[in-house]
Amino acid sequence: MHELAKKIAKKYKVGILSNYYRNFFEEATRQKFIPKIDFSYKIISAEVGHMKLEPEIYKIADERCGYSGEEIFFIDDKKENLFTASKLG
Repeated sequence: MHELAKKIAKKYKVGILSNYYRNFFEEATRQKFIPKIDFSYKIISAEVGHMKLEPEIYKIADERCGYSGEEIFFIDDKKENLFTASKLG
């Protein structure tokens, strides 16, 4: 998934929607849990008060990046997270 994200980032704006807690993002990047990409948008669940299984976090992502769900290509390493995103568009 990291290689796919890196390829996409060469041509498009890339954001991250993460269930990580507040200060773990930088550590996760150092440990290579998260690809080293210059993310245009970062939505961290601990900062917005919602997790990926909740529709609210996807609505927040839409608002922050200025795109609708139909314009966003969402990838995830957990199938259950794709279900909520696809229901919203």
